[in-house]
Amino acid sequence: MILHTEIADLFRSKGAKIIAEEYLFAERLPNIKALIFDWDGVFNEGWKGDGVLSPFSEIDSMGINMLRFALWLKSGIVPQVFIVTGLKNVSAQAIANRECFSALYLECINKTCAMEHIYKQYGISASDMVCFFDDILDVPMARDCSLRMYIHRKSKLLFEKYLVENGLCDYVTMSESGEPAIREICEFLLGMGGIYSDTISQRIAFSSQYKEFLVQRKLIDLQLFRFNGIDIEAYQVF
Repeated sequence: MILHTEIADLFRSKGAKIIAEEYLFAERLPNIKALIFDWDGVFNEGWKGDGVLSPFSEIDSMGINMLRFALWLKSGIVPQVFIVTGLKNVSAQAIANRECFSALYLECINKTCAMEHIYKQYGISASDMVCFFDDILDVPMARDCSLRMYIHRKSKLLFEKYLVENGLCDYVTMSESGEPAIREICEFLLGMGGIYSDTISQRIAFSSQYKEFLVQRKLIDLQLFRFNGIDIEAYQVF
């Protein structure tokens, strides 16, 4: 088994910044019940415009699935997945439907409201989550999470400095927004947790455990919500 110090050194050598104490990743990962994501700048570069799509990467999708599978192997419970985005997004709904995510929060410019709603609706608190984020709007969502994984962008030097100095992130990716930074984070967490090889080997073999994971994953029904300017409300499929 590769020691977590070796994993940490490998990622540092490629440009990642590990802010938290290394042991915390292995210590906290087994207790994670949910993954929570921003969309623009996390799943893609964040470009907007008339006719401009806001896509996702299959590389990232595989990483999310492997992290959920690994956590399921440890707990027997499929981790919930939430996307909280400031806009409507067809691509976000597409991956959320296909990958059996739990909820998609749209038009959510106040992400504190989404976190409060998740606690009331799903019984999951910030301390049960890994947060994948990249910008100012996400800080209220990320700050109290068990692991705060910040996706790097060269243009945001002062923001990254602010996050580090104020204890608001635990890891800064080597990958930039628009690259498969989610995959990097998932591989890092699997490696630091000492569960990478077993997880990947079972997926390659399409093991009986992986098949059972897929069965249980399909039981999750995607819910759509939106922020109406005051509170979170249910939202119809667009």
